[in-house]
Amino acid sequence: MEHDREPRIKRFGVSFGWAALILAVSLFLPSCNKKVKWIDVDPTFSKYIDAYTTGTISKTAAIRIKLATDASTTHAVGEEVKESLFSFSPSVKGKAFWLDARTIEFKPEKWLTPDEMYEVSFKLGKVTNVPSKYADFRFSMKTVKPSFRLTDEGLRSSGVKNKMSLSGDLETADVEDGKQVEKLLTAQQNNSNLTISWQHNDVSKIHHFTIENIERLKSVSNIDLRWDGKPMNMDVKGDRQLAIPAQGDFKVLNVMAVNEAQQYASVQFSDMIENGQVLDGLISVSGQSDISYTISGSEVKVFGNGKLDGNYTVNVNAGIKNSWGDLLDKGFAANINFENRMPSVKIHGKGNILPNSGRLVLPFEAINLNAVDISIIKIFENNVPQFLQENSLGGNTELRRVGKPIVQKTLRLDDDKTLDLRKKQHFSLDIDKFLKTEQGAIYRVTIGFRPEYSLYLSSDTTAKADDDSEEDYYSDNERSSVDDDDEFWNRYDTYYPFGYNWERRDDPTSKSYYNKDRWATRNIIASNIGLTAKRGNDNSMLVAVSNILTTEPMSGVELEVRDYQQTIISTSKSGSDGFATVDLKRKPFLLIARKGNERGYLKLDDGSSLALSRFDVSGEEVKNGIKGFIFGERGVWRPGDTMYLNFIVEDKEGKLPKDHPVEFSLFTPQGQLYKHTVQSDAPDGFYLFKTNTDASAPTGNWLAKIKVGGASFEKRIKVETVMPNRLKINIDFGKDAVLGEGNPNTGAINAKWLFGAPGKNLKAKIDASLYSRGTVFPKFAGFDFDNPTADYSTQTKTIYDGTLDAEGNGTLKTDFQLDETAPGMLSANLVVKVFEPGGSFSIDNVSMPYSPYSSYVGMKLPDGQQPFDFLLAGKNHTMQIVNVDSKGNLLSGSAEVEVQFYRIQWRWWWDDNSDNLSNFTQDQYNKLLKTEKVKLSNGRGSWTFGTSEDEWGRYLILVKDPKSGHITGTAFYIDTPYWQSREGNDDQSAASMLSFTSNKEKYNVGDEIALTIPSSKGGRVLVSIENGSKVIKSFWQETVQGQTKVKFRAEASMAPNVYATVSLLQPHSQTINDLPIRMYGSIPLFVEDKNTLLTPVLNIANSIRPEQNVSFTVSEKTGKEMTYVVAIVDEGLLDLTRFKTPNPHDAFYAREALGVKSFDMFDYVIGAWGGDLERILTIGGDNEASGGKQKTANRFKPVVKFLGPFHLNKNQTQKQFFTLPSYIGSVRAMVIAAHNGSYGATEKAIAVKK
Repeated sequence: MEHDREPRIKRFGVSFGWAALILAVSLFLPSCNKKVKWIDVDPTFSKYIDAYTTGTISKTAAIRIKLATDASTTHAVGEEVKESLFSFSPSVKGKAFWLDARTIEFKPEKWLTPDEMYEVSFKLGKVTNVPSKYADFRFSMKTVKPSFRLTDEGLRSSGVKNKMSLSGDLETADVEDGKQVEKLLTAQQNNSNLTISWQHNDVSKIHHFTIENIERLKSVSNIDLRWDGKPMNMDVKGDRQLAIPAQGDFKVLNVMAVNEAQQYASVQFSDMIENGQVLDGLISVSGQSDISYTISGSEVKVFGNGKLDGNYTVNVNAGIKNSWGDLLDKGFAANINFENRMPSVKIHGKGNILPNSGRLVLPFEAINLNAVDISIIKIFENNVPQFLQENSLGGNTELRRVGKPIVQKTLRLDDDKTLDLRKKQHFSLDIDKFLKTEQGAIYRVTIGFRPEYSLYLSSDTTAKADDDSEEDYYSDNERSSVDDDDEFWNRYDTYYPFGYNWERRDDPTSKSYYNKDRWATRNIIASNIGLTAKRGNDNSMLVAVSNILTTEPMSGVELEVRDYQQTIISTSKSGSDGFATVDLKRKPFLLIARKGNERGYLKLDDGSSLALSRFDVSGEEVKNGIKGFIFGERGVWRPGDTMYLNFIVEDKEGKLPKDHPVEFSLFTPQGQLYKHTVQSDAPDGFYLFKTNTDASAPTGNWLAKIKVGGASFEKRIKVETVMPNRLKINIDFGKDAVLGEGNPNTGAINAKWLFGAPGKNLKAKIDASLYSRGTVFPKFAGFDFDNPTADYSTQTKTIYDGTLDAEGNGTLKTDFQLDETAPGMLSANLVVKVFEPGGSFSIDNVSMPYSPYSSYVGMKLPDGQQPFDFLLAGKNHTMQIVNVDSKGNLLSGSAEVEVQFYRIQWRWWWDDNSDNLSNFTQDQYNKLLKTEKVKLSNGRGSWTFGTSEDEWGRYLILVKDPKSGHITGTAFYIDTPYWQSREGNDDQSAASMLSFTSNKEKYNVGDEIALTIPSSKGGRVLVSIENGSKVIKSFWQETVQGQTKVKFRAEASMAPNVYATVSLLQPHSQTINDLPIRMYGSIPLFVEDKNTLLTPVLNIANSIRPEQNVSFTVSEKTGKEMTYVVAIVDEGLLDLTRFKTPNPHDAFYAREALGVKSFDMFDYVIGAWGGDLERILTIGGDNEASGGKQKTANRFKPVVKFLGPFHLNKNQTQKQFFTLPSYIGSVRAMVIAAHNGSYGATEKAIAVKK
């Protein structure tokens, strides 16, 4: 550890004129002289004085003053100053001398008093012309507090058998008398004093000691080191006991990391080690494959193959030989840590909001530095919205437009001489008075350093760095300034040393290392205001305001919402519960909160919302609070056919005025507008758009688009040259059948005419196409069952080509011989054609799972580090393995699988080869690291793997089931933990996801919903019940230790589902549970409201005749009011697409996607963290059940009758009539009904016979 050899010189300049910062805790040392206070120097003196001695100095130091210009008096170099220019309090006797034309040095007659604060007065007006008010220059200085620290190098064999020695250093904080230092340390062995020899270096303040002739006795003995600073008035005292091995006991004494210019692991033995022996395999270091050794007496130095940083395990194996031929008979293992000793600074933790619980300080750490430069830029409160247009709270874009430097200062870190600054040391920066001056402002604090502050550099390099002028180091200092801050911004934006060499930017012995890229910066705002916002897609927003320190709701907080152009959208105040509701007329960008002098800011743009992609929030999207359902009478139309397209709109929020226009547009497959119409009146929101295409219209997927109230709804319309099926086809492999290996491969086909007769002796053909699909078993969510190194292309084969029997039956076999290795489960799509005697055919499609393997192996990696989902290097990880059959059932008994562990490049390559593993190219980029057999019991097992800390990169694990041949695998990333903060409370592996549960899977209106939330005492949960468009209800509840129960009732407004989104807030000071200040999560709650169900009753004959008037009645089972339509359609048309009767209830009460975006600022709070999940847009979903699997045929005037809409009053039964054309077969009569948020449908198959 190096200490000052010269008095501390304080330079005036741009940094002088600002109020002093103090380093809190470990840097601010109170004076022993209570009468002398530290003097804040008027910055105007910088015009007359260039530098002066100040800060903490050695008691042997002289005091210097360097003038800004040559002195007005005539003198010679070295001449004693005759006049009395200096005065001291307490008094100091001595003489002053001229060192040059500008510099005066005062030399005290004797050493200054240790640990003393001095006030110095210098009569400036006697040596240069200054105004009278500056004639007397007063400043302060302080001498070093006496102290020392002791280090030893460990026991060493002295070269003589049964003799050992111990050496070390006693380092004093200031220059001390060597004879007095020797009184501080004593050593004894078995109560007998040992002789200590000394070597003193007063300049470096290092006093080296050696204890020779330590005897190794027949049994283990001890030496006792004791040190006491009392003889020199130092408040340091301690002792240490070292065990001396017995005679003949050859062992490892210690292993330690040595961080010198060349790093190595020092392995210390009890005996001298024989030179020349080969130690390969006898000593190893984890993660180091190429190591070298140096034997030095009883020490072996082990060198790695590069820079060592972090934790390592050193293994010393038996077999090492000492100088007397004895072999080490017992191995030894030790964990050591190589701490990064490169000069650096780091601001602790993360975040930008500093809660105001007293004095505001910013903690930081420094390594190998004796000083730092501090600058603070103030972003003014009225400029904060402009700043946030381009930045987050922690951003740094376009600072000059919105901010101004207010502090530039150098702070010494070596005032406390007991600190070993070569190691990581923690400090705190007192920024209290700046943050409290204008609390709504943002303060950007920068902590930088220069070469002359480095303790890493050699003395030669340091001297060279000191020779460089300030003008050289700041290459832009000579340029003209356009304003007072121009020089600062030039240096701030382009802080690189003169002669910067990019190739040496990582070399701490080069000045190129000391550039702005190594500065630590943090934006700070002082505030206790915690903000949470919930923005629905219906333009409503709920704001919840809480106190960051206590979690209590804050009332009376003024809330202002602005858009991106900084125009105010709305203003409001939080109520007694901390809530405020805002109606957003435009898209919001920023929420500003004000209470007293405190301010809070929360960005509301979509990219700033809390990520919910890891939660189950998918479903149908609700658009602007409006729902809509489009349906037709069938699934496919022929060019020229009339289309009966219906639209039902649901507007529970009452956003649409009466007779609001609804626009209908029909687009061709090429995207051209084909038809457009507008309707403005419909009973119960039931719109019928009767339209058609031309006979020459193109086939394909047309698009029906309906716009209403700012929301739009779409439906694909299939137009094909089809003919209706005349035969009913049925394929049966049994319930829940899976085709393929280990499963029955036989099935049955049956065909009959639509009017009921069997398809006697008809020809049938079935083609099966096998497609690759993801292998998923519901019982094993999160497991991977597919082989990522296998590729599969579609195969098509004919599995039946024959004639049905007299009853229309046939037997199927699905015995596929695959041409390629499948990655996992496949889909078998069966295209079934049954031919009529005249050559026409009816067609059907069936899709079924096909298993190419009799069993499957699955694997699941442990959860990765967020937000990037990687595993940590230097740690072991255990993955789960399962072995299941083709239906996902665990296999009983014992089994064995093979695991292969690869290191791979970012992309891999495939070769054309059918062998599973050789498809994956193994070359210098893809290396097989390990192959192991893993035993499974009843289908379950696990495997543990890991890498050293420096082996980060992309990896692949493959697991093979040797019995079935199936392989699964996963590629993943392993990275070092150093990207994360190493703070004890910064364990991001848990992230901020909150897992909680509800008491039931589904609720009826009126049921009690109970949430169980893991919690600690003293916090608070914000519970928000949200649906597809808005927040339905929200409330606070205090938490208890263990589990907090939250209860409320299911309401009709919660159907079909809502999401319970919970934010668990902890008081800022509460760290006992090591959890983030805010955790959040969301779970779906399904609520069924029986009042939303309509049950239409269709009373019609089972068999009717064509070309005759047919009557039927429609009613509602419980007498409810409703509006309905009736469609009677040829079943042969419906079967083409397996068309299901439309049921609006399924659509309107399908699960809704979460339509509320949540925002809060707790991730930005300093001293606590809310682990960041991926910033990915919240996923929605489309769960509409599709009746048809694929296009079925392209080959008549269709039999279609469409009636309505009709309105049915309460307890009413209505009779309707229709007439079918000449037709024999089967039709389906469908009734679709709606009224005031209630929906239903019914259907009936009717035979048509003459």
